[in-house]
Amino acid sequence: RSANRNDSEKLAANKKEEIIEQYLQNSAISNAPAVKRVNLNNSKSINYKNNLRTMIQNNESVMIAIAPRTFTAVDKNGDEKISLSEGEKPGTFLSAINRLDELKNDGFNTIHILPIHPPGKKKAMGTAGSLYAPAKFITDDGHLAIDPILIDPNDKRSPDEQFKAFIDECHKRDIKVMLDLPSCASVDMFEAEPELMAFGRNGEDKTPQGWADIRMFDPWDDETKKTLNPKLLEMHKQYVDACIDLGIDGIRADVARAKPVEFWDIIIPYSHSKDPEFGWLAET
Repeated sequence: RSANRNDSEKLAANKKEEIIEQYLQNSAISNAPAVKRVNLNNSKSINYKNNLRTMIQNNESVMIAIAPRTFTAVDKNGDEKISLSEGEKPGTFLSAINRLDELKNDGFNTIHILPIHPPGKKKAMGTAGSLYAPAKFITDDGHLAIDPILIDPNDKRSPDEQFKAFIDECHKRDIKVMLDLPSCASVDMFEAEPELMAFGRNGEDKTPQGWADIRMFDPWDDETKKTLNPKLLEMHKQYVDACIDLGIDGIRADVARAKPVEFWDIIIPYSHSKDPEFGWLAET
């Protein structure tokens, strides 16, 4: 009986140790920070292939929209504003990498990135300017125009390289990247590139009701003849090229109805000539 009692006590002690060990493991997991810093130097490349178009067609895309400038912003005083003068920091492409595992664990397989272009300053809404009032879409050398606030000044890589690093880290987790294409331009862009812009009957600039900071594009060269604006078409082709060069998987077209079917019937097939799986979504 004494031997049996000793064996039972040992079993009970071992069971207790297993329970404590399991508790500590579970506690460590539950208290682990949601944001984990990723060592980019140790990241391994994978054989990635875009299939966003098929995913959308099959209703397989689980999407979350993020604004990079606020996604990992540091708001020290909790006033929901990012004051650079007070040492608070906006989010960047590189800092956003640290939240990708969190998104993956939450079940998302597609990120819809809100516009990344530098906002216009003239008649800007708020102190930062609207994401949907870009001062420029494409740089003079054919790259995406990227808001400098999204770039880490302490990293030596170019804006394209930093954005590409974010896209590559998404792809390593099999997360697709869709970029938001604004439908209009800022007042700054309206003044700089009038050949792209729409005008009213009396020559006034066309402004959507309630949106003082943006101006509308003119998709037509001659609407009566159904001739499209060649310069606007070319800008959008350059936009598609720049996206595909960076590895972006698709575009979400803001207020797609602002351009006619004839316009999209050129731009969408153009993208598929470059990448057959390039995905498109339209705000309608």
